[in-house]
Amino acid sequence: MITGAMVTTTGDILDAHTNLLPIYLLIDKNLHRAELRSLCFATLPTTHPLHGAVKNAVRQHVKRHPTPLHYLMNNYQDVKPHLIETIKPVQISSTWAPKLVVRIADMREKAKEEDEAE
Repeated sequence: MITGAMVTTTGDILDAHTNLLPIYLLIDKNLHRAELRSLCFATLPTTHPLHGAVKNAVRQHVKRHPTPLHYLMNNYQDVKPHLIETIKPVQISSTWAPKLVVRIADMREKAKEEDEAE
């Protein structure tokens, strides 16, 4: 219906021409994308409320009532929160001051003189 092809055209050929993935690959692609988003859960600091839940989801597989987080963390076992580097969001303190002094001269000639003097 999307492409306006004839009814007798096979679905595999239409999928290839419309650049659509087979359903099993499409589902795996979406799961992998969700797993990449869950990597941000693995980088949460210990003070975050979800840190413990993520740690438990990685550590053990729950047989009864698994959450989507359990499902993702157990299907893609290459995510290990203890191996992910922690990067501080602020690298410079708020009291930092540059060591350079910026001076702008009022006139061109004065700027030339100051430049030659230095």
